[in-house]
Amino acid sequence: MIVVDTSAIVGAHHAHYLPDSIMGFWAFFDAEWRRGNLVVPRAVELELADQSDAAHRWIKDRDSLVAEPSERVQRRVGDLVASFRFRPGADEADPFVIAEAEDRGFAVATYEGRSPTGSFARARADVDNIPKVCAAIGVTCMPPGEAWRHVGLRL
Repeated sequence: MIVVDTSAIVGAHHAHYLPDSIMGFWAFFDAEWRRGNLVVPRAVELELADQSDAAHRWIKDRDSLVAEPSERVQRRVGDLVASFRFRPGADEADPFVIAEAEDRGFAVATYEGRSPTGSFARARADVDNIPKVCAAIGVTCMPPGEAWRHVGLRL
């Protein structure tokens, strides 16, 4: 149902669903991940290592749930990198998130390219962000709050 981008995990962990006070969100995330309704690609886990020690530890504690890219996903990542302008040296998980969602017929949850209200912010002209690439290839992309509701979060 939802492939989770790095920004959605970092935003949840550090701003919206602080683990020490909104434990119900993390129980929900864990349960839906185990059910297969949420997917965290390996590239997101690797990106988290550079962005958030605490969120990375939480994901690593569930390492067996992290999705390894299939050969089909890896080939599609190559196609996406050749066709779109991803930010060099940053956002390395983006094509993996998009390819995984496309391959599974899932949507993407990301804060990328969005304002705090969830509306799209003006995109940089020199790179293609996740929402822009998803729109171009027909993959649904939504802000994390909408994605969590879509999967069934009720706190």
